[in-house]
Amino acid sequence: MGATISPSISRSLKRAFRPQALFMPPAEDRLFFSYGKQRAFTQALAATPRPLPQPPHPRPEPIVLVSRSHRDERTEQLLQALKPCEVRHLGSSLKFALVAAGEADIYLRPWPMMVWDCAAGHAIVEAAGGVVLGLDGSKVNYDPSEAGKVEGLVAARTSELAARVLAASRNLRPSLPAGDAHGLSPT
Repeated sequence: MGATISPSISRSLKRAFRPQALFMPPAEDRLFFSYGKQRAFTQALAATPRPLPQPPHPRPEPIVLVSRSHRDERTEQLLQALKPCEVRHLGSSLKFALVAAGEADIYLRPWPMMVWDCAAGHAIVEAAGGVVLGLDGSKVNYDPSEAGKVEGLVAARTSELAARVLAASRNLRPSLPAGDAHGLSPT
């Protein structure tokens, strides 16, 4: 097993003009880091850093990443609306890393998550040329008054892919998971 950095160490340093981020997803022997726009890198253990690729031409069937432990009706509806697509179920910050590295196209997270679980991945996806937005199309808010939570997001390799998810999200029929009066799954 390779070295890992705990999610609590994963951090994003927001500066006025240059986000900087560093994280190593659990069970991965690769570090992901950025020094700002179009300056995103990956580095295998004991190897030289290499730049992450800029967004490629779209795949005919995008690879969509979702949580392996949090599945709900809203996620299923979004996946149905995005077909044809290949769906992969993964855990941890690895989903952000794979989108940033061009190994996947979309990370779909329709329920809240903690800021420390997404801030570094967000910065690296954007530094690699991708986009991260709330499911309403707004910029993801890291406002401390939000109790450290982000209310769902989509990370995508291109703005066109993000727009496809946002359009599907607007067309969802309302549903509430059992036991959740706010329509949010547990994190």
